[in-house]
Amino acid sequence: MIHFIDHTSVGNHHMVFNASIVKILMKMYPGEEIMLHGIASNQKSMDEFFTVEERKHIQEQPITYTTPKTNSLFSKTLNFLKKEQLRKQHFQTLLRNATRDDLIFLSITQFTCFYYFRKLKRKFPHIPVIACLHGDLDFLYFPTSLYEKYNARVHRKLLKLKVDQFRFLLLNKIARKILVKDGYVTEAEVMEIEHPYSELSKQYSPVTLSKLPLKVAHIGSMELRRKNSHFTYELAQQLKGKIKEEQLKVEAIGLITPSVIPYKNEWVTEIVGNEQDDKPKYLTRAQYEDALAGIHFSLFFLPEHEYVFRASGAIVDTIIFEKPVITLRHPYFEYLFREAGNVGFMVDTIEDMKTLLDRIIADPASFAETYQLQCANLKSFKEKLSIDNIAADLKLQIGNFRK
Repeated sequence: MIHFIDHTSVGNHHMVFNASIVKILMKMYPGEEIMLHGIASNQKSMDEFFTVEERKHIQEQPITYTTPKTNSLFSKTLNFLKKEQLRKQHFQTLLRNATRDDLIFLSITQFTCFYYFRKLKRKFPHIPVIACLHGDLDFLYFPTSLYEKYNARVHRKLLKLKVDQFRFLLLNKIARKILVKDGYVTEAEVMEIEHPYSELSKQYSPVTLSKLPLKVAHIGSMELRRKNSHFTYELAQQLKGKIKEEQLKVEAIGLITPSVIPYKNEWVTEIVGNEQDDKPKYLTRAQYEDALAGIHFSLFFLPEHEYVFRASGAIVDTIIFEKPVITLRHPYFEYLFREAGNVGFMVDTIEDMKTLLDRIIADPASFAETYQLQCANLKSFKEKLSIDNIAADLKLQIGNFRK
């Protein structure tokens, strides 16, 4: 039996990633039963990605949490502690009942429970465990609040624990070297894969640079500190003349967090699920994909230290939809350009982006051949994100860890 655990995702959150990992595990261990442990609404969202045959091997064990009785801080804190206790009890029961023939894949839990699980696992050295290291690793390097500093301290403690039959999994190919070099983990403890995507069979109608307006978009969630998403509005402001003349369209596709609201202006077309400015909400996946399909380039403004230790769903989407990027210089895009070839334009400043877009708008035909090459390179690279390729990669790295 394989146990897949996501303690926190609700509804559509992480549904594509979770479903892709489950498919990878099924590909690696064909015929084995997989038990999904998590919140029922997330399991329902994942279900749409599974085939009839795959569903025959999937069982579900929903986790039901309590809700706070009031909106008071005391009530919310008490409810959080109840949820923490429920997660700990779940780990205790699972480890006591698992055998050396099982595999536990810990995808997502509260970071404090992650530490508890790793400590508890030492009492069960015979049970193989793979645990994802997600974006909390950022806090080891750049904590900016008391919460993040505490999170980093907990992660340092859990990474130092020596635990048999336990492997960490990173979701990109750039973080492992840094973590090993800085002494947080050993090479033997960590595996690395590209961020998987399960729906590569879909065909997307290509767009061309044959006619204006040129459509560029910030995709995914708009955030200030982590993504510099406010630069979308700054760029549009600098190019408002082209937008007025309908030669350019700048879009925000996904959702807008409150951190970006002060920077909003009329020059960015927002295709978002927000019920109100201060109520972020994702578009449905279908709405998001429809909007993304029509753009020429995706825009990225990531700070150089962000999304080094976490995977970006937006970057995965731009690869999957074969949308070349216009991005500020960043370690992951430097990796992507090395591995995939020319997949867009990487520049140093917002002013460079403006100059580039002015040039494309002035003579789109001169960029048409380059654009086709960029799309083709993304099409080739995205095969590395396939279930088959990642399953083979991970199986090779696992070796004799779990037969």
